[in-house]
Amino acid sequence: MGGSMTKAERVYRELRQRVETMDRGMRFPSVRQVIRELGVSQVTVDRALDRLSEEGLIVRRPKRGIFIAGDDEPGREVSTRRIGVAIPDYPSPVYESYARHMMRQVDAAGHMVRLLRYSWRDRVPRGLTLERLDGLVLVPTGTQFHPEDIYRISRMGVPVVLMERLVPGVVMDCVGPDNEGGGALAASHLIELGHRRLAVLVCEPRGVTLEARVAGFRRQVEASGLASPRVIDGHVEPGESAALRACLVLKGEIEREGVTFTGLFVVSDGSAIGALKALHDGGIGIPDQVSVVGFGDIPEAAVYHPSLTTIREDTAAMAHAAVEIIERRLDGDQTPAIQRVLAPDLVVRESTGAVRDC
Repeated sequence: MGGSMTKAERVYRELRQRVETMDRGMRFPSVRQVIRELGVSQVTVDRALDRLSEEGLIVRRPKRGIFIAGDDEPGREVSTRRIGVAIPDYPSPVYESYARHMMRQVDAAGHMVRLLRYSWRDRVPRGLTLERLDGLVLVPTGTQFHPEDIYRISRMGVPVVLMERLVPGVVMDCVGPDNEGGGALAASHLIELGHRRLAVLVCEPRGVTLEARVAGFRRQVEASGLASPRVIDGHVEPGESAALRACLVLKGEIEREGVTFTGLFVVSDGSAIGALKALHDGGIGIPDQVSVVGFGDIPEAAVYHPSLTTIREDTAAMAHAAVEIIERRLDGDQTPAIQRVLAPDLVVRESTGAVRDC
């Protein structure tokens, strides 16, 4: 995300990186040790540890210390299989959600888990240490794969499952949401509410995932006999704040063109929250004048005011399917390619309503 990082955020990220290098059950440094090492206050350290605990990455045991989560649950059998989860190091709540769900699912399945981060500038991770892993769940960036990328993945030496990316026609294991279907679902919802003047706001770096969402929305709108939706592209570069950019872009659009739509589909929840802010600042009623639909169902979507109607990706189901595919491969399944497409759900909240001005 853009902007300066707070001290608490820096400490959290540093401690999280340390957690990711440690095995389950290992003792984590004490609060006093972290204070001495990083030269920060106890309040800052406690906040960072609280976040790690809430994410299920560490466990605080009274009179014993802090441990990497999953060390000694009674009666629980732990396998010797080590599953890696590789995510881009791009600051995104979506990637962090994938990481949390994958780590919990691998842990729940009784396997050892190792979180790996790679540069978001790479289409496929470079230089990952896979010698001690038995399988890898790879969350790719939004960039379109090239043929050489597919080859590199096939040569990683362990079973690999792509999460959140579908590659039809390619012999590769993958699991992901129907992004095009999700876009169509957003369009159907707005059309059923009576909206006829529709627009799409894109304030994330362009990639195959977002393009599919836009294509699905456009297809459903045109199939309903309506004019093709206006696409408002913020031309966001990697590293920019999606929410901030969405707010600024939509404000500029409204200042130049006025409000030319009653229904707005925003391709991610993070940028949708920025869009809600822009509409609110412009005195535009939500949903009385404009209805807004996001995509992703991040936690903030439910608590923002007005709460955000969105297309929900079932991240827990994706994580479960990815682990199941890895287990099948390790158990000897020779099926050429196991591919799972998960249908998204519409979560209706306060940001959408029946049209009042066509």
